[in-house]
Amino acid sequence: NLTKKEALCLEVEELVQTPAMDLGKKIQAIQKQWKQIGPVPRRHDEKIWKRFRAGCDSYFNWLDAQRQKNLRMKTTLCELAEALIPAADGDPIAPGTIDTVIGMQKQWKTIGPVPREKSDELWQRFTGTCDLFFVDRKRQQEEQEKTRHANLNAKEEILRLAGEAMALPTDQEITDRLKELQQQWKAIGPAPREHEQILWDEFHGLCNAFFQKKREQYLEKNAVLEENLKKKEELCFQLERITGQRSAGAAAATGSALDLVEQFKIAREANFMLAGKTTSTQKKREEVRRIQQEWKKIGPTFREQEQRLWKRYRKAIDVIYADTPDHGRKTAPRKEDQAAAAKTSE
Repeated sequence: NLTKKEALCLEVEELVQTPAMDLGKKIQAIQKQWKQIGPVPRRHDEKIWKRFRAGCDSYFNWLDAQRQKNLRMKTTLCELAEALIPAADGDPIAPGTIDTVIGMQKQWKTIGPVPREKSDELWQRFTGTCDLFFVDRKRQQEEQEKTRHANLNAKEEILRLAGEAMALPTDQEITDRLKELQQQWKAIGPAPREHEQILWDEFHGLCNAFFQKKREQYLEKNAVLEENLKKKEELCFQLERITGQRSAGAAAATGSALDLVEQFKIAREANFMLAGKTTSTQKKREEVRRIQQEWKKIGPTFREQEQRLWKRYRKAIDVIYADTPDHGRKTAPRKEDQAAAAKTSE
């Protein structure tokens, strides 16, 4: 019997070297074995009992201390959870609070048992506090769902209005209306997830299609204005070469829309005309009339360039007619020229 009890003492002493919360049942099983072993010689009885009891007490003292530590940790979690409760009923839960509470629940599970007399009370306190958050989260989710459906209706209405805007009489009115609707869209919160992207793609696509078409029209119009600018520059250049007002180099220095090659080409043709029979007054006037007819056929150019070109054109015309015997009645702008100027400057 002494040998058996010494073996149990040794087993307990080895176990308590690395105590753990789950050793309690094993220690209790060893205690049960101890009781089943009969008496030992009297001279060894007290010593072997004290040794065995010291080993067991060492473990249970550690276990009590650990449970007190767990009690403090779980009490702290209860206090932290309670501190997160909104100040008043109906107040929104701060962002991230639910994640914090879920983290506390996970931490609770990693903490071992507390003293038995405190266990139920502490558990009810903690779970009751956590339940408040999840009940409130459910309420908020229901409110958010209602809001999202209201947002869905609002965005569907904006989409309908955007479609109607395409029938407005002018591009500027359509542009203003779409920009207004875009601002309204930004002010509305999200719709239900299964509808949000579909609605956005449709609205965004409608707006993009219009603005892309408008941009293409602008570029096309710009190209026409640029071409008209070149044509009018060319006619002015031809007139100035006829009158001898400008050389090719001087024209290049003014930043003309014509490139240098075009300017020299026109200059060469004008020089050829002036060098031959075309230098006669009659031929000059015929050439000028041809240029005037071409000018009338050209549409408008950029607003900031139009008046400058018109003045340049009229100046060259006036110089040409001033050289003729009847220049007194030719220097004033003709009615058809005035009409052309008014048309191109609109």
